[in-house]
Amino acid sequence: NTNAPAVINGLTDVLAITGGGGNTTIALKVDGTVWTWGDGNNGMLGDGSNGSRSTPGMVADFNLFPGIPVISIDGSLSNYMPIISINNVMAGQQVTVSDSVYDAVYGTSKKVIATITATSSKITLPLDALSAGDHTLTVKVTDSTGQFDPVVKELNYKVNAIAIAPVNQLSEGAGHMVVLANDGQVYTWGANWNGGIGDGTTTTHPQR
Repeated sequence: NTNAPAVINGLTDVLAITGGGGNTTIALKVDGTVWTWGDGNNGMLGDGSNGSRSTPGMVADFNLFPGIPVISIDGSLSNYMPIISINNVMAGQQVTVSDSVYDAVYGTSKKVIATITATSSKITLPLDALSAGDHTLTVKVTDSTGQFDPVVKELNYKVNAIAIAPVNQLSEGAGHMVVLANDGQVYTWGANWNGGIGDGTTTTHPQR
């Protein structure tokens, strides 16, 4: 128990909140997702169990505002490659990612570096082709049916250079690169499907 207000970490952009009865709390975020915590008796938390939870958790596969995407960037996995995440998309919505490019003659322009059509409610897009330096990425989600206005968000990201010894051999895998340096060290980066990076995980993050 606590007798003073406390901030709930990890729960932001709340649109509405209510006690669901007993000791259960329900929050609706601006992206349409529903979060619950507290007493889970009789399935009150909506997670398929009767267990309780002391921190907010999102009710899976449920959204009150379907088709309004939530765009974010995750650079925590690596200093060398951004991971674009788009949640709450609908099948058929088009995602375009552009990168601001500076030219001494023509100035700054935007270059499309990725396009994808949503087939599920979540898109994870690793951008492993960006050069070292500062980037302003523009992510745009459009709906061909015209039901929703385009959603556009600018994301800033700095790509750090990867220091590699003189290269002996270069090879391209299925979505990832492999470099053999002259000193015998092997470097890999890019998509990590089925553990292709070779670091013991299936997480996309370029590391040697």
